[in-house]
Amino acid sequence: MGKEEKKILFVTVGTSALTARLLGSGISQDSARLRQRCTAYVEDPDGQQRDEAELFTEVLEVHRAYWTRKAGGGQLEAEGTSAEMTSTSLLMRTDPEGERKPSERKLLGGFKKGRDHLALLASDTPEGQFCAKLNARLICEFLVGCKCNDNCETCEVVVWTGLEARDKEFQGIANKLREIVTDEKYSERTRFFNITGGYKAAIPAVTYLCWDLRPTVPIFNQHVSQSSVIRLQFVPGPAPGESHMKEEIIYAPET
Repeated sequence: MGKEEKKILFVTVGTSALTARLLGSGISQDSARLRQRCTAYVEDPDGQQRDEAELFTEVLEVHRAYWTRKAGGGQLEAEGTSAEMTSTSLLMRTDPEGERKPSERKLLGGFKKGRDHLALLASDTPEGQFCAKLNARLICEFLVGCKCNDNCETCEVVVWTGLEARDKEFQGIANKLREIVTDEKYSERTRFFNITGGYKAAIPAVTYLCWDLRPTVPIFNQHVSQSSVIRLQFVPGPAPGESHMKEEIIYAPET
């Protein structure tokens, strides 16, 4: 029997957990007030530090209510939650009968707690780490199936320095990303990227790294309004040393 494949999904994280257009709609009695508080925090996190823990709890509970309803069959707008959760839940989706459908094999091909791993790539900013920690809680509870708060062995938050562009205008982010992704602790894992969430400055760095590591690292991206995913992967070209980007639109298996 061959060695079991172990996977690592790197997820770029932005602020949609705080800025989702319909956050709290149909769930919170005062969703407009909540969205105003979230906007104020994103615009001035240092000035809102005193209320950060309270805001985290309130926003987390709204997202938890969203995913609890969704798990119960509720029809909810994707813009009521984070882009990271919507896309990652689709990538991790598996056929309930256990059959490997072609579409599922082109996603992650199944995700197994205790074997596979997620790394949420957060900027070195209060709002970036707020959203990454919140997404980690949701992923653990609703996608992985554990309630481990901030000490999960399956899902970790990794700070990707440079994205905040405080002093050096994004200098060094490509090298820092390579350092994270090629860390020895991930060396035996099959690597994937989900770039649906996160900052635009991250996309060139991710794309270049995946080209350099070709053909082993696919990139996934989902538009918030779609139930499909774009899979990008650099593959060998017809001539020696050539490569080109292969693009596929994948419709996720229904659950």
